[in-house]
Amino acid sequence: HFAFSLMSSAANSVDFVLFYGVKAALFASARGIPAAIMSHPLFVHAAPRYPPLMPIVEAWGVVLAGRMPWRFAPAISLTWYLAAVLAVGSRLRRRLGGREGAAVAAYWACAMALSFAWSYSGGDAEAPLVFYVAAAAAWLLTEKPRETENRLLPALFLAGAALSKQEGLLEGGALVAG
Repeated sequence: HFAFSLMSSAANSVDFVLFYGVKAALFASARGIPAAIMSHPLFVHAAPRYPPLMPIVEAWGVVLAGRMPWRFAPAISLTWYLAAVLAVGSRLRRRLGGREGAAVAAYWACAMALSFAWSYSGGDAEAPLVFYVAAAAAWLLTEKPRETENRLLPALFLAGAALSKQEGLLEGGALVAG
């Protein structure tokens, strides 16, 4: 349902059309993030306090594609969703066992797919944010006592969350505090 909703534009975010996609197209055409764009009065929402990760990832896609594929670009959310399902599923199966972990992961995957489709999250930073926060949480909640010294990967996930959306900094902080 989520994939079909993305391909038919039924689940695509208006933020992609008005903000993320436009920033990506501008960044790609400038081959970077020029100061003139960041200081423009109509770009005040993006500078300097707004995390730039999603438009930068989309700009790389624009550079590779040669133009902004407006109809296809929101499907990148499906990639982030599938990565989150794989990360959470593998960690849950490790902690809960094969069948139980797979069942919990399948329930979570269905809930996330429906949530993404109904909240019009295609092409915006919701899917990367869910990936980074869910992967970090799954890693931290399933680590064994002897593994606590290796927290580089969850730290990188939390940094990705903070760079994806402003809410990622709050969610990462809550995970660290917890």
